[in-house]
Amino acid sequence: MSSKIKLISCVIIASITFLYIFSMFIYPLYIGGISNLLGVLAEWQTLNAGLIALIAAAITAYIAIKIDANARERNDNQIRAENAREKERLRREEQLRQDQREREFKAAKAMLPHSLSLIASHVEDCTFLLLQAYFQLMMRNPQELNPPQKTELAEKFKLLQKPHESILFFKECIILGNENESRYLSKALTELQIFFSRMESFEKSYGMHSYWIKEMLIYSIYFYFVITGLFDYSREKGAILPPPTNKDIYYIKLSFADGEFHKSIEEHDDKDIDKFITAYINSANTWNNNLR
Repeated sequence: MSSKIKLISCVIIASITFLYIFSMFIYPLYIGGISNLLGVLAEWQTLNAGLIALIAAAITAYIAIKIDANARERNDNQIRAENAREKERLRREEQLRQDQREREFKAAKAMLPHSLSLIASHVEDCTFLLLQAYFQLMMRNPQELNPPQKTELAEKFKLLQKPHESILFFKECIILGNENESRYLSKALTELQIFFSRMESFEKSYGMHSYWIKEMLIYSIYFYFVITGLFDYSREKGAILPPPTNKDIYYIKLSFADGEFHKSIEEHDDKDIDKFITAYINSANTWNNNLR
């Protein structure tokens, strides 16, 4: 629209200019020669002086507008250059922050395998104690530990060294990792704190009834798989592995929970054990969903 207006304006100005030059110079010269031209100019000298002043003012205004436009353009260019420099500065700072974040994440992740080993060892110790308690239950009718057995179990749990310092490296990896990894590690950290809390109940001789011992036995195996599933990831050798959803793996782990083969515990041997394995396999499916 603006270009069309400019075109019309140029046509009008050109037409008026041509009409003025023709009427004031060409036509008088053509019909009467130079004397007639000078007479016409003398007769219209006030108009011509006004036009000359108007043209001079227009030229002055054009020059001022051009100077102002150039100044604005220089200012705009300067602003664009400053914005570009600021953008580049922010980009470099963000890159430095990202590089620093990656270095801190690698440093925290470098300590994760050791932390996971300590946690896994502690979980296996808990599983071993719970398995001993479970076999003691199997030899009693009704299946309940007597007071000396409860006291002995509580004392053994008190002797276990809990790797609480491992929580720190989990937190750092959660803060510095990507979204999926942080979400999974956050769930693992929550599960770790739940595990510590549940195992502490045995130190205080709480929940020593058979049902709780059986559930915590399976829960310790389930949580062991949660922790060991992080080993390849922590060593940069592979992805995070969720807990298994195959029942046979849980029964095999039960049979070798003390590091050696003992009496095999198979499906349908204990309906409570079967039920808890099924429940924790359902929980394992949620870990699969967190990795998607």
